[in-house]
Amino acid sequence: MGELDQVIVWRVGSRIRVRVEYFDPLGRLRREDLYPPWSDLEAALDWSADLLRRRGLKGSGRVRQLQGSRLVPLPELQARFLRRLQGAS
Repeated sequence: MGELDQVIVWRVGSRIRVRVEYFDPLGRLRREDLYPPWSDLEAALDWSADLLRRRGLKGSGRVRQLQGSRLVPLPELQARFLRRLQGAS
């Protein structure tokens, strides 16, 4: 699938949306929105990481949350996301 650049999460009503930006094998930046079946931020990111790992996404990108017009780093959730993306729970 490619190399992870960043993950941006935000709430849409009571749901979570996860935007994944990654570089495909040809080096083009791609963007995909995921719609996890969870309203909990941690569960939504875990689900997303597991899905992306199965698709073959690699890398160690950033995980941030959209709050208004700002992107806020989520260091603890980033570490958790990257562990799951690499296959560790």
